[in-house]
Amino acid sequence: MKNKPKNENQYIYFDMSANERDSALRFLLSALIKTKEEHPQLKRKATVDEDVNVYLAHLMFAIALPEYHEMADPYLSKRSSDIMEWVKSTEDRTVRYFIYKVNADHVLMHTTLFHDLNKVGGKTLFKSPDEYYQEQAALYYSEAAKYHQQMNRKKTGIANVLEKVAADFKYYQRILELVREDYFTFVTTFREKHFNHFLTEVSLYEKENFYDIKMDEFLSAFYEWNETQNDAMRAKASQLADDLKRMNPQFKFQFPPSDSAA
Repeated sequence: MKNKPKNENQYIYFDMSANERDSALRFLLSALIKTKEEHPQLKRKATVDEDVNVYLAHLMFAIALPEYHEMADPYLSKRSSDIMEWVKSTEDRTVRYFIYKVNADHVLMHTTLFHDLNKVGGKTLFKSPDEYYQEQAALYYSEAAKYHQQMNRKKTGIANVLEKVAADFKYYQRILELVREDYFTFVTTFREKHFNHFLTEVSLYEKENFYDIKMDEFLSAFYEWNETQNDAMRAKASQLADDLKRMNPQFKFQFPPSDSAA
C-alpha cells in the first residue's frame, strides 16, 4: 500500500467542509436530477434512488478537494491483485471497506467524468475493455457494502447505496457521463471562488502587516524625535501618523506640547 497513513480509522467517512458544502451539493444534485429529466431513457418509475443521487453529489464534490486525494490516493490501484493483497494484509473491516470503496469510486469517476483510467502522464500503459472496469467496480462496491454492514452489525443506508450502484453500475455511469459538462462548470466556479477567497485573505494579511510596519516606523520616529527634538524626525513622525490615520480612522495621535509652549 503506497504511503499508508498511520491512523487508518480516521478514514471511515470523508466529512465535507461545512462552509461550501450545502451550496455545492445543491448544484450537483440539481445537475443529476436535470440530467434524468432531460433524458427520458434514464427515468425509472420502479426505482427510488434519491439516496444514490446524494451519494454521487457528495462524491463529485469530494474529488474536487485536495484533501480527498491525500486520503484516497495511497489506497488506489488499477490492479485488482494489489487491492486483494491490501485487503488480506489487514483484519480491520473499516480499512477493508475503505479500500474497496475508494477504488470503486475511482473507477466510477474516471470512466465517466475524466475518461483517463488507462492513462498516466499522458501515455497509455495498457487498456482493458469497459466491461472489465464495470465488473471490477461492481465487485468493489458489493464488497464495500458487505464490510460496512459488518462494521455496523446491521443494514446501513451507505451499504444500501453501494449495493444499488453495484447492481446497476452501467446506469450510473451513463448518468455521470451526461453530467460531465455541469460538473466541470462547478469545478471551475468552485476553484475560482476559493482562489478569490485566498486573494482576499492575502490582501487582508498584507494590509494588516503593512499597518504593523507603519506603526513600528512611527514609534521609532516618535521616540527619536522625543529624544532629540529634531524637526526632520518630527515631520517624519507626523507623516507616518497621517498614514496610520488613513489606514485606521480610529488611530489618534497628537504631539505633546513643547516646554516653550507650556
